[in-house]
Amino acid sequence: SSSSPRNPGGGGSSSSSGGAAGAAGEQAPRDMAFLSKSVFAFQHVKGADVVIFGMYVHEYSSECSPSYAGRVFVECLDSPSVWPGLSGQERQAILTAILHGYMDYAGSRGYKFLHLHVPPPQDATKYIFHDRSLSIRLRVSMHLACWFKRILDAATGIGIVQTYKCSASGEFPHAMPSCSSSETDDASATSKTHRDLLVDGVGSAAWQSKHGCFNEKFFMAKLTPAPLVPDSIPLMFNSIAADRAECVRFIQSKGLQFDTLA
Repeated sequence: SSSSPRNPGGGGSSSSSGGAAGAAGEQAPRDMAFLSKSVFAFQHVKGADVVIFGMYVHEYSSECSPSYAGRVFVECLDSPSVWPGLSGQERQAILTAILHGYMDYAGSRGYKFLHLHVPPPQDATKYIFHDRSLSIRLRVSMHLACWFKRILDAATGIGIVQTYKCSASGEFPHAMPSCSSSETDDASATSKTHRDLLVDGVGSAAWQSKHGCFNEKFFMAKLTPAPLVPDSIPLMFNSIAADRAECVRFIQSKGLQFDTLA
């Protein structure tokens, strides 16, 4: 994993001991700063480590304002289409175990709430490894909310989560960190303006009457309190791993592909 102090409106980063630097270099308000972390999983295939999962999270410590303190926002998660030698059922089991493991870890670190976000299909920016066509984003919008519900139901059953709720209108705005700066970062990462990121017609009344309503959804889970455990996992600062937009820029600049092992 990797981490970097950030601010939802600042966009800069600094050393792990400081706050987040604002756009003009000023120090960001401490009660708005969060720790940006990435979690990647790899499968060892024929002597090489192949990435099979990536996730970026924003962690708000107890030093933040009451609206943010003790909350974790899963900013984005992604998985390549190629999983060597694994069935779809095995893939789902691994992804579920990874998310449950992070929820358990977050609870042991004193975080109280975890937030998940299902972006609408017109948002073309929510990816790590490669961008998705509109048809794929439509399928994601239809299935991701159901998958999150299954994960949270299972987490409740094993005691990692106490309870959770879902909203299609974002009824927890004070607790959901603004994504505006992330969208701006993604826009620059893909050399597109924000207007270009929204597909024409998608989300309109006519479009929704034809394809159904695919508004974004928000999940908020109350984590089960756990004895605080010292964090023995080393955090290695790396701008690519700590910032999703920077990671996307790196992948695009190198022309990296994730749909084949060749």
